[in-house]
Amino acid sequence: MSSAPVIAAALALLLVPGFVLGLALGLRGWVLVGSSPALTVGAAGVLAAWYGMTGIAWTTTSTLVGLLVLCAVAVACARPWRGHASPCAIRYGLHHHVAIGAALAGTAVVGALAVQRGTQNLEGIPQYWDAMFHANAVRYIAETQDAAPSALAAVAQPANPDYYYPHTYHSLGALLFDSGVEPVQTVLNSLSACLPAVFALSLVALLRVVAPRPAMVFAGALLAGMFSAFPYDLVNFGPLLPLALAIAVLPAACGLLVRLVRSPSVGVAGALAVAAVGLLTTHPSAAVAAALLMALLLLTGRRTDRPWRDRRTLLAVVLTAAAAVVLASPGLRGLTGVAGNATEIDWPATETPGGAVGRLLLFNHETLWPQWWLALLLLLGAVAALRSPALRPFLVGAGVFLALFVLAASYDTAVSLRLTSVWWNDRWRLAALFVVPAAVLAAAGFVRLEDWVLRLLDRLPGRPPPAALVARGSVVVGLLAVLLVLLTPNGYLERNTRQVSLPYRDGPTVSSGEEAAYAELARLWDGGTVLNDPADGSPWAYALEGLPLVFKTPLTQPSSPEQFGSDRITLIEDFAPERDSAAVEDALESLDVRWVIVGEGFATDTVSRAPGLEGLDAVPGLTEVWSNDAATIYRVERGTS
Repeated sequence: MSSAPVIAAALALLLVPGFVLGLALGLRGWVLVGSSPALTVGAAGVLAAWYGMTGIAWTTTSTLVGLLVLCAVAVACARPWRGHASPCAIRYGLHHHVAIGAALAGTAVVGALAVQRGTQNLEGIPQYWDAMFHANAVRYIAETQDAAPSALAAVAQPANPDYYYPHTYHSLGALLFDSGVEPVQTVLNSLSACLPAVFALSLVALLRVVAPRPAMVFAGALLAGMFSAFPYDLVNFGPLLPLALAIAVLPAACGLLVRLVRSPSVGVAGALAVAAVGLLTTHPSAAVAAALLMALLLLTGRRTDRPWRDRRTLLAVVLTAAAAVVLASPGLRGLTGVAGNATEIDWPATETPGGAVGRLLLFNHETLWPQWWLALLLLLGAVAALRSPALRPFLVGAGVFLALFVLAASYDTAVSLRLTSVWWNDRWRLAALFVVPAAVLAAAGFVRLEDWVLRLLDRLPGRPPPAALVARGSVVVGLLAVLLVLLTPNGYLERNTRQVSLPYRDGPTVSSGEEAAYAELARLWDGGTVLNDPADGSPWAYALEGLPLVFKTPLTQPSSPEQFGSDRITLIEDFAPERDSAAVEDALESLDVRWVIVGEGFATDTVSRAPGLEGLDAVPGLTEVWSNDAATIYRVERGTS
């Protein structure tokens, strides 16, 4: 299948539902267009959570019906109270809309091209740890039609009755898979290819509200797909795909908040509540980051944007928050568990504080070379923000995420761990979040360059005709955009392609030989479950072939029986050395294990073969039925003890 239609289908999935819902809520213009992905993600989060709680199947048809119901409720609630929305301070001409649309299209194409090339035409398998869970979660929801966040326990922790994982990303992926986009890695990669476009749209929605000058909105759309730290590094590292989607729609949610406090309405409040649910159910840490930026917008931005100055505005904000809580209520209990898990992660400090500051400000995190031109624009924008109330929140926000990044990258203390625990004490996540305010400041730097050029032109002798005076601003913006694309070059296309491509290789987690083994086992399979080593890449056998694995996600040893069940732990620890024991035989019987598969590669160099799966050639009652240089398949003969 050609990659272009697949990416177009994924982009349509992310845009169209939210656009329709936004129309029903009364949004219009670039705020509507830019908020569409955030509303799609939010609608999916709302529907999947409530469908999971009420037992409604998660299918394309039921999702469409649910979307229509949401739109009907939106119209019924918003229309009676819909007044005339306060107009934006600056009205756009046709040439402004065309320019912004062209910038969005350029970012979408270049960003999608970087991901398409980096992921081997969307068909490559990301070799890192998290990809196994994300791929299996997408397939599991598509096959079972159960989108409840607790349902993913069957993939991750089968014996944990309190398991929760934010499910919106995987629910959207399941709709793509259900529509015929296969194999599963193509679903993941096609959604990743849409991230630059989604981020650009989201920035447009934000800037149209907080800094509506056309050149500023144009610059935000143009620059959104150039930063390596986001979204491309999150496609590379982890991959942290749900977080990447949540960060991509985060700016639009912030823009909706500012629109609400400036012009309170039921429609904008509903849109903000839905977008907030989307952040919570896609990745709660992104919701925390959004709340931080929202607080800065209200506290350090324009004084007139402070809702406590007006009782009606404050009431609108409070009711919006209450509505978001109600919409997200099916998953709120599980969210507390996610927060508790995050505090247990402590990545080692690897950089000096000064080195960490320099790497982030120069966009040089985990790359060979800085992104000099983006760093220059960031500097110019930061200077401009010192005198601009509209930009000040983003300068402060950039400073906050810079400080958190330094704490995560350079310190191993109880304080640094606590302050960064919401983001898993992970510098990659914080570097990505830094891009959100940095992109706004870089856009401001672009506009500052335009102003300098215009002032230089004013000093030239002679006076141009009126028509030239009107057009010269657009001409200068266009020339600066062309110059930036040439200097970067092509919006850092080659660099970002290289960043994406790092985990897309033939192994070590899953090689072509192991893929062949999974396909052969699917051909041989005649019933029963498959015992596998969860660290060697074999969890991909479920995502790729639908094989019923004992372990569908990677894990580290030792593992908890409370999470995986005593039978699974018995097998992974004792299957080979104690094959003749009653405990092993009972576990095989309980889980109906009839096959074993082991691969040669591992997800990371910090794991090794599970002790229960070592030396399988000498295990009684185990017959090798197929092998190549990458994997071996065995049939289990039960009742040998």
